Amino acid sequence: MGALKALTERNKSISYFPGWSEPEPESSYTWFNAPLDVAGVTEAGLVLHGGCLANAPDCNVSFEIAVIGMGGHRRISLARLCWRSLRGGHTNPRTHGPEVLRGLRVGPTHYHSFTANWIAAERRMRGRNLPFAEDVNEVLETFEAARDLAGALLRISNIGVVMRPEWEYDLFHGSAR
Repeated sequence: MGALKALTERNKSISYFPGWSEPEPESSYTWFNAPLDVAGVTEAGLVLHGGCLANAPDCNVSFEIAVIGMGGHRRISLARLCWRSLRGGHTNPRTHGPEVLRGLRVGPTHYHSFTANWIAAERRMRGRNLPFAEDVNEVLETFEAARDLAGALLRISNIGVVMRPEWEYDLFHGSAR
């Protein structure tokens, strides 16, 4: 599976946490791209991308390993954990993927693994948005629990440097549990 598989399987650490972006005015999406080190060396273009909505506390958070700016592509997603998706889950395509995952509907917290989304014969990722996912059966009550699971799944040793986003809590948008 080559270099991309090696990047996902190796232990990584966050070089520095740049903080969450200001919420985008049209969507309230807030995000970060934290550069990643492998064996003490910052890998060019390898990042942990995190994202959520500033006005939707305690839900719709994603943590993704991605390569940006490689081979003329803007971004290649390698693996992603989604926590409490506002869409209520994810439905895998019915064709062209791991047979056990085809057509499977997964819950709001799910994991898009590298292996499920890699086309070995073509030496590339399957689609731009990691179309195949599996349920996460662990109960994740807090941002920190989701963050720590992301660290374990994505092999990021110091995931704890990622701070909780500054969510906008109010009477109508309290915790989305």
